[in-house]
Amino acid sequence: MRPRSTLRRAAAAALSCLLAWLLASLALAKPILLQADQEGVALDLDVAQAQAEDDGGERGIFVPQPRGAGDTLDDSAKPGKAGTGDIVTTVRGDKIVGKVLTIETGGKLRLTAPHFEGEVVVLTSALDTVELQPKEKTKGDDVVELSNDDRIVGEVAAITPQAVIVETKATGPTKIARNIVRTINFARGVLTAIESNFESGKLDPWTARGAWTVVNGAAQCNTQGNSETLFAKFDQKEAITMEAKVASTMGRYIHIELILAADNTQGQYGTNSLIARFYASQFNLMTMQNGNMNSFMDRHIGRMMTQATVRVGYDPAANKIRAWLDNMDLGEYAVPGNLPPGKFVMLNARYPCRVSRLRVIQGISGPAKTEKEDTADAHVIHFVNRDRVAATEIGLADGKVTLKTAFGDISADAAKVQNIAFLAKAIEKPRRQKGDVMVETVDSCFTIQFERLTDEHLIGRSAYLGEVKVLRSCLKRVRFNIYK
Repeated sequence: MRPRSTLRRAAAAALSCLLAWLLASLALAKPILLQADQEGVALDLDVAQAQAEDDGGERGIFVPQPRGAGDTLDDSAKPGKAGTGDIVTTVRGDKIVGKVLTIETGGKLRLTAPHFEGEVVVLTSALDTVELQPKEKTKGDDVVELSNDDRIVGEVAAITPQAVIVETKATGPTKIARNIVRTINFARGVLTAIESNFESGKLDPWTARGAWTVVNGAAQCNTQGNSETLFAKFDQKEAITMEAKVASTMGRYIHIELILAADNTQGQYGTNSLIARFYASQFNLMTMQNGNMNSFMDRHIGRMMTQATVRVGYDPAANKIRAWLDNMDLGEYAVPGNLPPGKFVMLNARYPCRVSRLRVIQGISGPAKTEKEDTADAHVIHFVNRDRVAATEIGLADGKVTLKTAFGDISADAAKVQNIAFLAKAIEKPRRQKGDVMVETVDSCFTIQFERLTDEHLIGRSAYLGEVKVLRSCLKRVRFNIYK
């Protein structure tokens, strides 16, 4: 029998040989590379799944890479925090989280990222979206809708035969050619009692119960069946309208409830309240009275809801409720029984979703009315008091609206105008250009010819908007290669 010391020496020698073989094999293994050019690094493969390849047929040790942001090689380990910052997505689906430095005239995006050494360069021909971190909200709430479905939100300062001038925080005074403006929806006649401020990164003035977070300018919850609630204290003695702009996530559909006239926040609905449920393709109205639920209206909407602006108005004096889905009027209904004065408004989410706007408006306020193109033979103006005027010419300056009608000239305070629908046959659609990008701020989205992005501005131009300079602090997203 060999002495124990001899066995230990033999085991140590074997271990030493094994370690030497491992080190030699690692030296032969090919490192992970991204295709590079002389300017820097250009993405040419899925970074999250890049793997080492065999080196010329020689043996080497394969070292697996983490599967994605926050993943580790150890399935039992806790996931790390997902990266934060600007998000660059290519047309292949590659994503890099970091800091976008510039997008230059000539077609190259430069950024830095914590997992890359030096600058990363991506050709704009390979870009799908660039998501930035807006810090400021657009000024004003007047909505100018264009013929190509673009939307600019701000304060309408003037209307002339040639242009509509809109003052925004993102772009300053913007002159829009009149012949591409479809409608203007004014916010002057709407008094907002509670307004969300998600773009600032905060839930205030709403309070969360459950797993709500603020991500990229929206309140987000990832619930899978549990009721997650946002609520605010509000004494409801007169008519109000609650409005929510919602988008489903994780491949699901909308399942939310707007709750008005709640006497408290106990449970999901309070002890007494009025509930409007938007679920898949169904719309339901219910009351909660002394803790007992009563359904009094069920309706099939006719489409699956994945994103929508939902509005519910309740007038306690008339004891009636009215609802809208986008521009669809879902009807007015009498509420059975009598509810005590409400003290809270709430939103419940039961499926994953993003809420980009949540507000309470005084009075019953549905979406702005628009005229059908085949019946409009003049510009149509709706006033807050529900008057409707057809005009052949419209002007706005110094807070006054002037109208030329078949009955003579009319002058009115601009604060009394709710909506203007321009003559349909006089409207053109902007021509598509190869270099067009879709620019999104917190509230607006518009198409321009991209020129460059700097530390302070995105700069572009359009035949209908002229030169456009957008404050980077207001930018939310830029979409490239939009005509696929």
